Amino acid sequence: MKTHSHGNGAALLLFATFAWGSLFHVGKSIIAHVDPFWFTLARYVSGAMLLTAVVALTGPVRWRLLPAHAGRLAFHGIAGYAFFGIGTFIGLQWTTPSHAAVIMATMPVSTVVARSAIDRRMPAPWTWGVALLALGGVLIVSGVAGSHGAGGSWHGDAIVFLSSLGWVTYTLGPSALPQLDAREYPLFSLLAALPAIALAVAIAQAAGGAHEPSAGQWAAAGPQLVYTVLVPTVAAVLAFNRGVKELGAVNAMLFINMVPVSALLISAARGQNPTAAEIAGSALVIAAIVMQNRMLVARAAVPA
Repeated sequence: MKTHSHGNGAALLLFATFAWGSLFHVGKSIIAHVDPFWFTLARYVSGAMLLTAVVALTGPVRWRLLPAHAGRLAFHGIAGYAFFGIGTFIGLQWTTPSHAAVIMATMPVSTVVARSAIDRRMPAPWTWGVALLALGGVLIVSGVAGSHGAGGSWHGDAIVFLSSLGWVTYTLGPSALPQLDAREYPLFSLLAALPAIALAVAIAQAAGGAHEPSAGQWAAAGPQLVYTVLVPTVAAVLAFNRGVKELGAVNAMLFINMVPVSALLISAARGQNPTAAEIAGSALVIAAIVMQNRMLVARAAVPA
């Protein structure tokens, strides 16, 4: 039964990460018409309505837990939906989908470091080696040490990396709120984050950093936005949170290394062949994740 549960969790996480690999390409086309602030607001308002319906149809919802844990839900929701959601697509304005996807693959290492900080325990020495290897891969892909690759900018890459820490924070939420199931946590945290997303849009609009799209711009981005809401926002988030429940946050984040693989495959299919630096950097990041996975498995196998 445990093996079957782990198999289901792995399948759900693979679906989620491949869906997110496509998100960077679809999102890049959306922000050509709708800025990241309004895109994020539309994405998550629509996603919240659909997610509410899906969760309500699949079983009882303990709504009393939303106000009971509003503060913690808002913290994790704002980190994952607002900070990560808006920041990633701001960075994507100056970098490429494949670069952003490779940077996402550093999140398993960030999760281990964050988990160690929460537990007030220094990470094992090998963790720092893996972290440096993954960071080196990202620096090669972003072009900090040389040319900027196929249309990427290290400024955009840096914004995407900082934003990824928001999703790391979100992923640690289920362990902090174990009383919520895999349907309730994504829904409640999203509902708790919506006021902050709306406030961020209002502030950016007033400061001139965001511009309300016209009807024509919404129409141009409409099909991509529908896909984004249905697949990466609702279906993938539900699948990911279920996978986290099945395998745990650290193990679940290991599947993020499939995001750059899927994004690079999509880029190649669209005729955007990766550069040698992008291939080399991606290989380093994936090697770091594989090394981390093997070390975690080996450590778990050691008798207590």
